[in-house]
Amino acid sequence: QGRPEIAVMPLPEPQDTVFTETAPEALGPALESSREAKEDWWIASYSSIEYTGMAGTGITFTGEVEDAQTQNLLEESAQNDTGEAPAVPAVRNHHHFPKGAGPGTFLHELLEWCTAQGFQRVVNNPELLHEQLARRCSTRGWGDWIEPLQQWLLGLIRKPLRLDRNGQDAASLAQLANLRPELEFWFESRNVSIHKLDKLVTRYTLNGADRPRAEANRFNGMLKGFIDLVFEHKGQYYVLDYKSNALGEDDDAYTDQAMGQAILDKRYDLQYILYLLALHRLLKARLPGYDYDQHIGGAVYLFLRGVNSASGGAFTDKPPRVLIEQLDALFDGEPVSGEVAA
Repeated sequence: QGRPEIAVMPLPEPQDTVFTETAPEALGPALESSREAKEDWWIASYSSIEYTGMAGTGITFTGEVEDAQTQNLLEESAQNDTGEAPAVPAVRNHHHFPKGAGPGTFLHELLEWCTAQGFQRVVNNPELLHEQLARRCSTRGWGDWIEPLQQWLLGLIRKPLRLDRNGQDAASLAQLANLRPELEFWFESRNVSIHKLDKLVTRYTLNGADRPRAEANRFNGMLKGFIDLVFEHKGQYYVLDYKSNALGEDDDAYTDQAMGQAILDKRYDLQYILYLLALHRLLKARLPGYDYDQHIGGAVYLFLRGVNSASGGAFTDKPPRVLIEQLDALFDGEPVSGEVAA
């Protein structure tokens, strides 16, 4: 009331007018498409890349995956497809633990549980871990592994991890406060030549060392993936991936050289570069004042069975800024500087 835009009026009186529906005109023939109903667009992941000359395996890894554990363990399972435990002595340790995709998934899920609980809380309350191990081991007939697994996992959580190649910075999982487990990422890929991607990664990582070559193909659509753990330490952000690969029978097998060779043979370099590109894009969008050199710490690939070695089982790398920026442009469909033949 009191507003000129509003008027109150009585309802109109009913009339004899009746609505009559008119018959529609006859329909013509259905239209037919003049082009093929097919789009050159798909969802891909790191595991969909195919390689030639996989060192020591002769295996090509292809196909889509649905979760982080499967994505990370497809390659690892090639070392021991049976998943059977070898003959173990009376005193068991992590080097005797069964190999293959099943045991590897088991370890990944345990570490994911530890992250959800809080690594420091697990260290402070080992009975929680013991109870969880008893429950999970009992369903697999691994009752004898409860105590060895508890010692192994607590050792992993307490162990200072090298965060750079020079070993000047280190932190244990228990010391990390800002954690994001199983980070899922998706980003657009605009007709990306995998061969060009491979050439760039090879040029700028691990001193250009020889490694299996990615087969010529393209990403066009969306690239997706899962990162085992993203964490922040001293203002820098890292990607961490758990690897259950067995490189040998004892701690001496987990040298920097042996881990680096495993990275090359399995093409984990391509994996962690894509992970770092995803993290770079995320921080560029969300972190005010973001700068790659200042805010990216790098990749940490943790070989779980090497926890007691001199290296701690930690392989680290931080690719140069120029690589990440060129890959960022490549996935946007833009030309990259220092053009690499596709």
